[in-house]
Parts: sequence; structure tokens; C-alpha cells
Amino acid sequence: MEDDNKCIDSLLITLNYLKENGALDIKPGKQIEFKCMHCDGRAIASRAMSNGHLWVVCYNCGVLLFQ
Repeated sequence: MEDDNKCIDSLLITLNYLKENGALDIKPGKQIEFKCMHCDGRAIASRAMSNGHLWVVCYNCGVLLFQ
């Protein structure tokens, strides 16, 4: 149960960071660039036109989120 709570807390921290940086609000077919919360590298968030899925990747440390 404690591990589950840590996972949920980590997810909430990530989602809040993405929300603060506008990544959750982008329109389909658009992308934004922002600083990665883990390494301060260049991160890109984009939303697919076809299904609205969100893809967030940091070019320094890897994928942050795929929805």
C-alpha cells in the first residue's frame, strides 16, 4: 500500500508540473517546448490529431508521459 501511495504521489507531482507548463492544455496537432522536471533538459509535449493522445518526451533523459 505504501508503494502504491508513492506511485500516486509521483504521478500527481508530474501531472501538476505538466499542467503548470501548459502541456496538458495543448490542442490536437500542436506541440510546446519546456524544461524537463527531472534534468532541466529540453522537453516537448505534443497532442495527436488522430486520437488526442498526449506524448511528452525529454531529449536528455527520455519519455516522461504517454497517454
